[in-house]
Amino acid sequence: MYYCQKLIVYKEILASGKPDCYEVAASYLSKELAKEISDSFHQKIREVFDKAIFSHPESPVTLFSSLFKGPIVTTNFNHVLETVTGYKTILLCQEENFSKFLKGIDKNMVLKLHGDVKDVENIILTQEQYNKNYLLDTTFQKDFFTLLESKIFLFLGCSLEQDRTMEFISRPEVIKWTQHVKNYAFMASPVFRFQTLKEKTKEIKEQEFLAKQKKKNYFKRYLY
Repeated sequence: MYYCQKLIVYKEILASGKPDCYEVAASYLSKELAKEISDSFHQKIREVFDKAIFSHPESPVTLFSSLFKGPIVTTNFNHVLETVTGYKTILLCQEENFSKFLKGIDKNMVLKLHGDVKDVENIILTQEQYNKNYLLDTTFQKDFFTLLESKIFLFLGCSLEQDRTMEFISRPEVIKWTQHVKNYAFMASPVFRFQTLKEKTKEIKEQEFLAKQKKKNYFKRYLY
């Protein structure tokens, strides 16, 4: 009954649809799991994210290494991008590596804004961690601002909805000094926003089948 109640509360937080619902849910789980074992939340994260990633050859993520030849910035803390690209991990707090990243000295890097699962205690996931870094930590904010000011971004796999990262990018003081930078994004077609990938794939296959049938009927009509 106790675990069922926690699951209900967790789902209610996510179902609220608020911009901060995921970080609030993470905070809730962190506190509840800590009541049983102090390091339980971090251990769960390690079990899910800190494991060998096997790159499936048909996965769209593998296209990174062939389509884009340059450094990557991510808020993810797993190792998927490092696996498919062979790039090395760097963090904002690593001054020497971050400097190389900004200067373009070493382009084979994945810069992790929210930390790495190898150092799970310092990732940004819960509401408290977001508040600490995006509201209180001036060094984090200064480094992130420097990144936005000096690099052109191509946003991939990002809805650009109002989460903490987008909120920071949208701050008036940030926009003032980065308005000269032109960024880009790949966005999902409006059609996909109302269908699952499976439903859309089925629709495309049906359209292809109908097109082939129409072509066959054309040849039957005029050639036979």
